[in-house]
Amino acid sequence: DEMLNMGFKEEIDEILQETPEGKLTWLFSATMPEEVRRISNQYMVKPFELSVGQPNAGNDDIDHQYITVRPKDRYEALRRFLDFDRDVYGLVFCRTRRDAGELAEQLSRDGYRTDALHGDLSQAQRDRVMERFRNRQLRVLIATDVAARGIDVDNITHVFHYNIPEDLNFYTHRSGRTARAGRKGISLILAHPKDLGIIRRLEKRLKTQFTPASIPSGQEIFEKRLLDFFQRLKSAEGHPSIEPMLPQLVQELEGVSREELIHRLASMTMSRGMKAHLSSGSLDAGAKASRSNTRGVELFINIGALDVDGKAGFLSLICGHSRIPGSSVGKIDLSSKHAFFHVAEEDAEKVIRAFDGSQYQGRELRVNASKPKTQKGKKKAFKKGKKKYQGAWG
Repeated sequence: DEMLNMGFKEEIDEILQETPEGKLTWLFSATMPEEVRRISNQYMVKPFELSVGQPNAGNDDIDHQYITVRPKDRYEALRRFLDFDRDVYGLVFCRTRRDAGELAEQLSRDGYRTDALHGDLSQAQRDRVMERFRNRQLRVLIATDVAARGIDVDNITHVFHYNIPEDLNFYTHRSGRTARAGRKGISLILAHPKDLGIIRRLEKRLKTQFTPASIPSGQEIFEKRLLDFFQRLKSAEGHPSIEPMLPQLVQELEGVSREELIHRLASMTMSRGMKAHLSSGSLDAGAKASRSNTRGVELFINIGALDVDGKAGFLSLICGHSRIPGSSVGKIDLSSKHAFFHVAEEDAEKVIRAFDGSQYQGRELRVNASKPKTQKGKKKAFKKGKKKYQGAWG
């Protein structure tokens, strides 16, 4: 359908006029706008229409999200999402080839493995870019709507809409690049506050809800990256060639306390970009998100700082017992005897089931979805078995 808008309709008419009258004609289109339907009526005799799924129906495996951000902060917001989740393997859509090229160049300068796919590329250049993306030499591909037609890449985790498409049909094409073959995916719009009306129209068209996401803060990115580092450090295997040097290395660190060593290791992991995140403020141009609107589902557990070795120990316990990756765990609020923590919505039930009936240091563990704050501002956990968990936005 987009090819027709680009002027290929005349060529299609010319080709079809040269074909014999007695023929079988098959027409395929991801969407069926009026112009495509007119071609089918003109060149096909009593055609049968076969459709897969319902018209305008969305993919239930796609989590449709949006943030509200000022145009000048849009680039920094995108970087924060990429830095918060190191497992992002995604597409970023721009309206024009110029925007796509400039965004790819800027991300590359800042150290991201990315390239652009747009109409100025030759077929050979396009093939090289796509090969690098499929081989995961590129973490993020920046594309225009037309250039991205026909992209079929497995395991894309995120689709970012750097601009809302002018034609809302394009949104379906864009978001459909993720959540394929039964996998989950996220489609995130970086919206101007004035774009909220367009999002409401998309909700009606797709018959689905778009949930407001929160832009990760610099502190959240810092904590997540630090916990991920120590998680990898804890599971790393020692190398045999280091063993002869261990006595000397231990002597070098003589007098350095455990806490001081951890602090120095953490400080060494801080990159220049990480320091920039920490010094920047909130980018959210909309209403300040409540705690229930933070990333994922908030869960309660009846262990706290007295039971584990800080947040790193807590994260190790949660991930090790429920067998979920550290990247699925978000914000952690650790009190002395209990904790609240966020997990990806698709992992919430898995975590609850994993801890059901479990014990820790002779005490029965209890994990539930947390209740919203009471009128006095205090939060309580659901009693076990009383209520099923809900997503962070209900």
